[in-house]
Amino acid sequence: MARDPWDVLGVAKTATDDEIKRAYKKEAMQHHPDRGGNEEKFKECTLAYNSIKDAQSRAQYQQEQMGSRGFRDMNSSFDFSGTPFGGMHVDLNEFMRNAMGGMNFGQGFRGHQEPRFQNRDINLRYSVTLSESHTGATKLIKVKMPDGSLKPISVDIPKGVDTGHKIRYNALGERRYDNAPPGDLYINVTVTQDDDLKLGKFRKLDQHLETSVTIDPVDAMLGCDRIVDLFDGGQISLKIHPGTQPGTKLRIPEQGTYALNDNRRGDLFVEIRLQIPKIKTKQDLIDLINTKVNK
Repeated sequence: MARDPWDVLGVAKTATDDEIKRAYKKEAMQHHPDRGGNEEKFKECTLAYNSIKDAQSRAQYQQEQMGSRGFRDMNSSFDFSGTPFGGMHVDLNEFMRNAMGGMNFGQGFRGHQEPRFQNRDINLRYSVTLSESHTGATKLIKVKMPDGSLKPISVDIPKGVDTGHKIRYNALGERRYDNAPPGDLYINVTVTQDDDLKLGKFRKLDQHLETSVTIDPVDAMLGCDRIVDLFDGGQISLKIHPGTQPGTKLRIPEQGTYALNDNRRGDLFVEIRLQIPKIKTKQDLIDLINTKVNK
């Protein structure tokens, strides 16, 4: 005979839902097989919790207990000859289930039901390159399952994914229990990119990209044109106006990247940086300025 669920969890029959939940968590952590606990005791406390976790469960459990004492085996078929059923051979379990809106009395009135286990979700961190974020990619990754094994899984990295995004892949988590739906896989994404925007380097900012170009102070004062590399591999001529200050960001429309679930391309921002030339004499400086002016 199954033990009283309140006794299994060590709570009074007047315990609240929260008290029952806390008691179950304590017992489940102590007996969980993955923690080296006793699997049978874990199943027992899980069954007990499912039986009394809330008012509806407790009412059903008490009804089942009354049924197990009063009806014995509700899976049996009974011959109702000589009754108002007119001699029909009736499966009482089927009759009661239909009458009660589909409730299954097959095991319930014996005060027993199979413990329900859930396959767990898996969370992992994964780094993608800026190019993979820009175009999207299919990656074969090795996922560490709860039992410690490594499982190769093919996942699609969507275009526009960014650092901090959490992608859900349905049914790619744990599959330990056959009688429960598989868990899900969650990938927490980090996009690897350059913090220091050196020449030819790019940084993602939402759907925009940032890069830099370096000029000398004379070019900043007089203005100049510079060739800028684009992320897709092309180049564009950028006009820098006279008096441009260091740190200024010039915008090139629609040469950025993408945000998640948005096919509109962002902009490319080019930061102006200054490099001081090595001048040994005043005459060298005058010659440099004359060279720039006479271009």
